[in-house]
Amino acid sequence: MIFRLYHETRGAHEHCRLFAGDHEGALGKCGDLVMRVQEFAQFRASATFIQFRPENDGFKRYDPDLGRKS
Repeated sequence: MIFRLYHETRGAHEHCRLFAGDHEGALGKCGDLVMRVQEFAQFRASATFIQFRPENDGFKRYDPDLGRKS
């Protein structure tokens, strides 16, 4: 099982999108998380089974709310 979290710092908070799935290419969105930057640092250090990726990693993603790639 793959758990992947895309994250971005906005002010004093870390905004995250969590995905999970059986294999690469088949990850479904599980939900959104927002936490303080200090909390995120502790979460990241303890959640070693999650792949952490910055939100601005250069990939274009489909945004269903906008109907286009963002």
